[in-house]
This record gives sequence, C-alpha cells and structure tokens, in this order.
Amino acid sequence: MRIGWIVQRHPPDGGGMARSSGRQVASLRARGHEVRVLHLDQGRHPPDGLDGGALVRPVASDTPDLLFPRHREWLADCDVLVGFGGGLPAYLASLWGRWLGRRSVALFRGADLDTLVVDPQRGWMVHQVLAMADRVGAVSSEMASRLAAMSRREVSHIPNSLRADEWLPLAAEDAFARQWRRDHVPQGRKVVGVFGELKAKKGLDLVMNLPALLEGGPQLQLLTVGTLAEEMGPRLEKSWKGRWQAIPFQTAHGVVAWYRACDVLLLPSLHDGTPNVALEAMAAGLPVVASRAGGVPDLIEDGVHGFLFEPGCVEGAAEALLQALLLSEAQRDALIGRARTRLEVFTPEREVLALEALLAA
Repeated sequence: MRIGWIVQRHPPDGGGMARSSGRQVASLRARGHEVRVLHLDQGRHPPDGLDGGALVRPVASDTPDLLFPRHREWLADCDVLVGFGGGLPAYLASLWGRWLGRRSVALFRGADLDTLVVDPQRGWMVHQVLAMADRVGAVSSEMASRLAAMSRREVSHIPNSLRADEWLPLAAEDAFARQWRRDHVPQGRKVVGVFGELKAKKGLDLVMNLPALLEGGPQLQLLTVGTLAEEMGPRLEKSWKGRWQAIPFQTAHGVVAWYRACDVLLLPSLHDGTPNVALEAMAAGLPVVASRAGGVPDLIEDGVHGFLFEPGCVEGAAEALLQALLLSEAQRDALIGRARTRLEVFTPEREVLALEALLAA
C-alpha cells in the first residue's frame, strides 16, 4: 500500500505519542509499504532534522486553509490516509479522504478521547471523524468500546507494543543503579519511580498525597524521571519533604538504568492509552503499580503482572504500593517473570499485522 500518514507528534519529537508513531511507520515500511508522513510539527524542527528523509514532510508555518492545496498532490495517489491521533490528524485524514476519493483510517491514541470529546471548542472533531472515517482504531479496548458506543460502528483495538529484549538491563546499567542508590538512598528506604510527562493529568496530585497515607509503613523516597511541569516541583518538594529527586527526560538508551534504580514504578494516570512506561518497566524487571486507566487493564491483571487501583483513588494507590513493596524476593521474581511473559502478546509484529489488516480493510 501507499499510505499517507498525518501526525502531530513524530520523531524527533519526544514522548510516547512520537515514539509510537515512529515505531508503527517503521514497521509498515519494513513490511514493504510506502508511508508518506505529513508531520504537523508547527515549526518545532527544520526539515533536515526529521526522521525519514524525503518521505517525511514537515509543516512549519502553513495556515489551515493552505494545508490541503499545498499537500494535495503529495497525498492524492495514496491508497489510504491515516490520522495518527483522534484530533486534527484524524479529522484531516477523514476529510481529505472524502475529498480525494481515498479510504481513511482514524487511530485514537492515549488521552485523545478523554481530552477532546468534552472540549466545547474541539469536541466536534471526534463526532465528525466517527462520521467520515472509513475505519477507526483505538489503542485500548476501553476506548474502543466507548467509540463504538458513540458511533454504533466497529472499532478495532490495536495496543502499543515493545521489543522486550531491547529493554533487558545490561550489567553496566545495573551497576549504575546500585551505585546511585548507595550514594542517594539511605539504607532501608524503598524508591518509588514516576516516569514520563509529569503533569496533572498524569495523576501527580495523587503522588503528592501519598506520604501522609503511608506514614508508619515502609520508608519511601520518590524518583521522578521525565519532563516535569514547572508548577509541580514546589508541590512535590513540600509533600515529600526532601525525599524526592528529579531526573530530566531520558532517551530509551538512558532510561533503563533509572528503572533499575527503583523498587516499583507508580503510574497514577487519570486517563491513558497503553502506556509505554508500563511496557518498558515490565521488560526491565520492575514491578508496576498503576491506575486502571485506559489500556492498563489490557496489559496488567491485578496481582498477576502488577497491581492496579482506581484512577484518582489515593487510598487504593497506597494499598497497591504496599502490596508491591512487601513482596518477598521469591514473590517479586515470580511477578516479574509473569510480567515479561505477558509482553509476548504486545510485540511489534502483532501490532503491525493488526494495523495492516485495518488499513487494508
């Protein structure tokens, strides 16, 4: 197939959305398809800084009314137009697909539905996409069911994936983690890691309320790794009282050592897709404690592959954390083994076959 891929976050952008877009595009190209990426990057990157060479076209300063005439010829001979993201990309793919007489596929990702559908200024796009797109996919079964209920049509579930063997820790990464703990973590303390884009919708308010609930339990220390919203720093410092350390955003090559420095990953998202950090931590051998947001229950069975709690429930998060932290060494090893086995369902090979079938339908 010749595929027109419309996306707002794509390499070299950071974040899970960009990484997922880059992975799926690379997988489709490896299967022999031509994928032309229209990267609505709003001028963040120069053309020579974009991955994919001539098959990636950045849109830096185009006004919306010029998008179609400027890129019409480039997309007109595509077999299918894909909107990677349920907002503007899916809207443009489905609209232009109608105008060009081409099939269109809308792929809802992450928090697309939760943030868009209740926004009076942008919510209309979701309904318009569901009315115009030829096929619709979603990153979680929960999101797929809600989209199906809204549109009374079939919605495909295509979760994120991971090459688990690429996330197995190296001896040097384990050595770094041990040394960091010797230098920064008092003996007897447990390290709770929170990774990714650290902002309110990711449940950081819950993280701030945990210390008060866990007084008298295991001595905890918080480690955040990722992009931290400016207003969150002082609040975290106040609630964790000197028991918090922040590490800036890490590339895939640098983050494994930080997973290994933790005793547990806490993922308190209020809404989510199939979070990359959960997949990565499971592959790296770190127990995951996560909210039941979005696609997390697709990935983790409570008590089997990790521990779950209701989104926004501080008491539930505290209880799940204690379950994870009080595991014996044998119980912890067994849970990590089951989690790694679970990842065999979430491979790029399965992901691209499901995506390919949707695009060809």
